Amino acid sequence: VDYSPVVRRYLIGDDIARSVRQEPSRWVIDFNGRTLQDAAAFPLALDHLRATVKEMRASNSDRYARENWWLHGRPVTSMRNALASLPRYIAGTATGKRLLLVWCPAEWFPSNLVNAFAFDDDHTFGVLSSSIHEVWARDQSSTLEDRLRYTPTSAFATFPFPSPTSAARERIEEAG
Repeated sequence: VDYSPVVRRYLIGDDIARSVRQEPSRWVIDFNGRTLQDAAAFPLALDHLRATVKEMRASNSDRYARENWWLHGRPVTSMRNALASLPRYIAGTATGKRLLLVWCPAEWFPSNLVNAFAFDDDHTFGVLSSSIHEVWARDQSSTLEDRLRYTPTSAFATFPFPSPTSAARERIEEAG
């Protein structure tokens, strides 16, 4: 059985901030909304979850978690759909001293504490990693203690993305 559709590398903020390679240090079993019957096609993964997760989820106050114990949290369908057609996407730390970004292969699964940006172009990466965007993010986002807590609704959604000339766009793409 090929387990690659359900066993994925799992990216957390510390992987971005502390790993030189900025690669996931963990793996996750992600049945991505599959029914329990469909998940049974991956018996070793399902057995692992039965042994390590099912009992804990049985006492969870969240009905969804109790009834869907084999699923990795809630499906976040809009994020999954946005990333599905991309060969890579941009991920960033949600909380940290600095706003750090990394290119991620489509196969990596971002944790809920990683911001996933559904773009695969160097221009957007260059703009998001610019000092101008970081200053904007610090002004628009909240903090956790003394650390930036990047909030996509206030920092990303409100950011006035530039409309550069083609020469400037090329320089931004090169920097990205």
